[in-house]
Amino acid sequence: RYATLHGGKRTRALLCLAAGALADTPAHMLDHVGAAIEMMHACTLVHDDLPAMDDDVLRRGLATVHVKFGEATAILVGDALQAHAFLTLASLDAPGDNRIALVRELAQAVSAEGAAGGQAMDLSLVGKHVELDRIVA
Repeated sequence: RYATLHGGKRTRALLCLAAGALADTPAHMLDHVGAAIEMMHACTLVHDDLPAMDDDVLRRGLATVHVKFGEATAILVGDALQAHAFLTLASLDAPGDNRIALVRELAQAVSAEGAAGGQAMDLSLVGKHVELDRIVA
């Protein structure tokens, strides 16, 4: 709860609800998909705040998870959020092909081609001057 319910605009969930409404997707499904996306986002924030990454001590005006509960707990919290995000999508009351597509999309978003790759690039560029075209490429 500490990592997910304090602050934040829930922009990703709102975008999910808006896009789903345009496609006439049932609201109860959109709620679960939006929640899964927010859980995954919270996972990335918890891991990003760790000393081995950005070493942030505050998130949304509160102590980061690793500061409040310790690094080991923060790693487990992030891992649990990630697992629960995938479990939420895999458990949707939707046709199997739809569930698989949602799980695949979320996995791709956090893979080496997505958030994990972006985090790796971020870490590799610490202390270096980088031109915008290098980042965008």
